[in-house]
Amino acid sequence: MTQPTMNRRTFVKGGLAASAMAALAACGKKGGDTSAASGSAAEGGTLNYYINNPSAIDPYDLEEDQGMMVGYQLFNALTTYDFTKSELVGLAAESWDVNDAADEFTFHLVKGAKFHDGTTVTSKSFKQGWERILNPNTSTEHASAIGYHLAMVDGYSELSAGEADELKGVTCPDDDTLVVKLSQPYADFPYVCMHPALSPVPDCALEDFDTFFFAPVGNGPFKMDGKWEDGQQINLVRFDDYSYGEKAKLDGIHFNIQKDVQTAYTEFQAGNLDVAQVPTTQLKDAISQYGESEDGYTATTGKEVLTGDELSIYYLMLNVNDEQLKDKDLRHALSLAINRQAICDTVFEGTREPAGGIVPPGIKGYVENEWADSRYDVDAAKKIL
Repeated sequence: MTQPTMNRRTFVKGGLAASAMAALAACGKKGGDTSAASGSAAEGGTLNYYINNPSAIDPYDLEEDQGMMVGYQLFNALTTYDFTKSELVGLAAESWDVNDAADEFTFHLVKGAKFHDGTTVTSKSFKQGWERILNPNTSTEHASAIGYHLAMVDGYSELSAGEADELKGVTCPDDDTLVVKLSQPYADFPYVCMHPALSPVPDCALEDFDTFFFAPVGNGPFKMDGKWEDGQQINLVRFDDYSYGEKAKLDGIHFNIQKDVQTAYTEFQAGNLDVAQVPTTQLKDAISQYGESEDGYTATTGKEVLTGDELSIYYLMLNVNDEQLKDKDLRHALSLAINRQAICDTVFEGTREPAGGIVPPGIKGYVENEWADSRYDVDAAKKIL
């Protein structure tokens, strides 16, 4: 079981997170009401959720799943994906238009939306949020690693190189209209705008980088309760002036930061966590004790271990500048000598599949065994050597 990573819809709408809270909490020693475990959404309460220490919870550098889970709750980007309708829908933007060349998009924002500090979300808030990511002067010690999301916006190169003061491809005709001009046609740009890193930021984000980095002020369904205590915890509470639809059902989320999976799972078994990752070596025992989710993603009473597929590729990088490894034949031989199936079966208890290419199964473009040298063939490896 990989760690269940939650986006904003799971926490806000209830669904998996709400039923997981009740169903998994019921497994702990503290007991609790399990009425939501049947699939109905829980009301109120604080979800105690395990994460590793994130690299960032500020949109400035949201790039890995632990920080993203927090960022999704604090910030709303322009768009989001409706998994029920299987289509992209507006979030901070009510709607958007695109020109015939697919290189200019006009986003019409939800009017009157508020940040957690009570200030109004405007088109300028998005512009300054995007420019904050790209401007090399935003932080002298901590450069953003996610500016590439904006690489197709006109003016990206100049601003990121410190040759301009603003992102010229983003303009604000009025408070509720954001116009984005691209340097090339890209019809799927509204999908890019789902990323929480491309969220708006209030003026206070520009005043004190360090303060905002550890206690971001967003426009999402939850707001910070205190600041991120590095390596310890992040506490969020429901934002009752939320402007983008239904308010969150949970009163709050306690992101409990643990140093490793085993420690977190021990805390879960003691009743101190509602959701935790199961160590690979204990997966079978966990399923025996708590039951396995029917669909892999939804916890119900007695079926609480989530084993649904995750679209990821794990791989080894080789130093092709090394005197030996720069030999292509040697690299082919090494690849043929790796028993991927055995690693999946033993190390990962059958919870992984051998990779036969860079695209995982389930994504359009996947080709089974695309790489000829990803098979296990010791004789072929010896022959090459």
